Amino acid sequence: MQIAAIRAIGCLARTFPARETRVVEPLIELLGHRDQEIGAEAAGVLGKFACSDNFLCVEHSKTIIKFGGVDPLVRLLRGNEKAMLNGLVLLCYLAIHVGKSDELKQAGVLNVFQEVGRGFVGQHPELKELVTQAIYHLSIFHQSHSGLLAQRPFRSDEWLVCVNEEGF
Repeated sequence: MQIAAIRAIGCLARTFPARETRVVEPLIELLGHRDQEIGAEAAGVLGKFACSDNFLCVEHSKTIIKFGGVDPLVRLLRGNEKAMLNGLVLLCYLAIHVGKSDELKQAGVLNVFQEVGRGFVGQHPELKELVTQAIYHLSIFHQSHSGLLAQRPFRSDEWLVCVNEEGF
């Protein structure tokens, strides 16, 4: 019954305004649910809020981070395949839309992508572009914070070589 209710909310993801957090907040709490299936469904539905097709994706992504969704999401990636898939997709959207977030940096999301992404993207090639974009956005933020961008100009062809060498 709970999974059906979560899915129903997902069908309405595009209709909720960004300031309406009463729907998103409980879904964020469900990311850490003891039943991994419920956490996986919550991640899938939150992915609909944060996906690029949703006009309010940036605002919803900020809300997910603001209400503490990053840490339970990273823990969810240690679960079964469905949890990993939904969690990785949501984490990619968060990185793409709010890559400047200190919460993403503190949770070590860039390392998570490099660890989880390698093998998992091989099994799910449809994730390759999404994971690559997420790593790119996080890397740009980390480079600008460490002063590397001021020292050396970024070349997109270098990034593609690095991504291909990493196996993405």
